[in-house]
Amino acid sequence: MRLAAEEAVLSSYSEVTPAHLLIALARVADPDTTDSLPVSDSSLREAFEHFGIEPERFRHRLRTLIGTGDGQRHDDVIPESAACKSIRIRARRIAAARGLDGVVWYLLEATMLSLADTR
Repeated sequence: MRLAAEEAVLSSYSEVTPAHLLIALARVADPDTTDSLPVSDSSLREAFEHFGIEPERFRHRLRTLIGTGDGQRHDDVIPESAACKSIRIRARRIAAARGLDGVVWYLLEATMLSLADTR
């Protein structure tokens, strides 16, 4: 979530959105950036690869698509959007149902499922 918050700040958004979460997950999955990150997840990289998604290109394309926000922040804390909170809750439920604890991969699964639900 720290990486998603960084993405929100960099793109001048006032809250963390699912798009920022996806960009952060792509950063974690990208073998070229993981050396500079506090977390790396090879299973997440495999998930992106399974869908034929190259994390670096995906990340750059998504940044282009979301553009910049309004830049209005009211304090130093970047809150999560309601959709982002819902995704984190869904990820925890998926992990718990599978007997796992806080696996980053489930954030990707929950994000994709949530995006599919909105159509």
